Amino acid sequence: MKFQSTVVAIACVVVGLTALADGATIKHRDESKNKNNNIKNKDKDKKDDRNHNPYMLSAAEERFSSCGNPNSDFFKVDSISSNRHLCSGCKACIDIGGSLKGRIEKGAQVRLKITKFFLPVYEKTFDLCSILEDTEGDVRCPIEASNNHLHACIPLDTSIPTNIAASSTLSAVTANYEPLFCITGNAMIESNCPSDACDQ
Repeated sequence: MKFQSTVVAIACVVVGLTALADGATIKHRDESKNKNNNIKNKDKDKKDDRNHNPYMLSAAEERFSSCGNPNSDFFKVDSISSNRHLCSGCKACIDIGGSLKGRIEKGAQVRLKITKFFLPVYEKTFDLCSILEDTEGDVRCPIEASNNHLHACIPLDTSIPTNIAASSTLSAVTANYEPLFCITGNAMIESNCPSDACDQ
């Protein structure tokens, strides 16, 4: 009887130690998993920070939106990011993400129209190829259908009224006058900008 009790006691101790070991293993596994997740999240945050251009507005801050027809426009706009500062006498750059239905040939045009209380205060047409730039700043045209990103930089003439909230619209057409894209939003052309604003 005493021998049986001893065996039972030893068995209970072994079971208890096994449970503790299993618990420690699970805890260690969970801690390692959480640590790995934290590292991945930190790496993702760092990557997002590296990819974010401080001179450009984020999606949440963006003032412009598409005013085109995604079913008929030659370029279907999915995302827009414009300069944080729109400065008189400087270039205003805008990144447009989306998809092209075909190749954009030379002769495409884009029109900038600025209105205040529905009255035009500035209007000018540009050659689209002359204002489209790649990451190195080189003009690129024609634009292949495989391209899903346009980076346009439009010079803001000093004659444009400054420091007033106005509606700005960019409407582009192909060389065959097919609707290419349309972007509109309320923005203010600034007369006094940060010293490096024109270097964006």
